[in-house]
Amino acid sequence: MILVQTYIFSWILLLAGNVALDKFQIGGVYFLTGWNASVLLACVLVFVERIMTRKALTSYEKVAIDEDADVIQDSTSSLGKTTDDDLADTITEKTPLLTSPKGNVQTAPKDTAAGWWVSQALLAIAVPVILLSHVLLLLVQSLSQTLSDGSPPLVGTF
Repeated sequence: MILVQTYIFSWILLLAGNVALDKFQIGGVYFLTGWNASVLLACVLVFVERIMTRKALTSYEKVAIDEDADVIQDSTSSLGKTTDDDLADTITEKTPLLTSPKGNVQTAPKDTAAGWWVSQALLAIAVPVILLSHVLLLLVQSLSQTLSDGSPPLVGTF
């Protein structure tokens, strides 16, 4: 959700940059386009990840629900007509609380978020930082050196 909010914010800044470019002839807002595009790609990756994860979980849950229903039917049919006393005698401290499904046991799908967040972070963080660092390098080079190179702190002739 934070990437969607970041995309909306970058789109608003891109809009403001284009207005400033058109009305006031202010250039140097090209990095906003790159930032907006990279955050958009990161959002697309988030949506693809959510869709793929939801499909994997849905298929796993469907199989798990079917297997649980079979286990419940097997356990109720094996009990037959027993009384509570007979059931209490068969239950010990080592009796498992949850019965395991018989036959083909399916495990939950592995968490693949580790592979997705790296690409999302690279697109949402690294690309804008690289673009902004170029602008900042140009800004630092354009500033005049004063005290660090031995020049007087006040500019002007006395």
